[in-house]
Amino acid sequence: MATPVKKKIRRSKEPCYFCVNMKEPDYKEIEVLSKYLSSKGRLVSRMRTGVCQKHQRRVTREVQRARVLAILPFAQRV
Repeated sequence: MATPVKKKIRRSKEPCYFCVNMKEPDYKEIEVLSKYLSSKGRLVSRMRTGVCQKHQRRVTREVQRARVLAILPFAQRV
């Protein structure tokens, strides 16, 4: 029986957006937060976005805040 081959996920080569611009994610900045959401409204992994671990956790928290305050929708209509 052959061993399964793992898919290699490429990480974005660009540096973290928030580290470069010396900014912190904020729930009021919908344009910035929407870059880290998929078309269905789900959070995109940091492997795809190129955000560092510290800022990915903060983006997650700020998206949740914006959803509770009804600034961002929980899910997109299909």
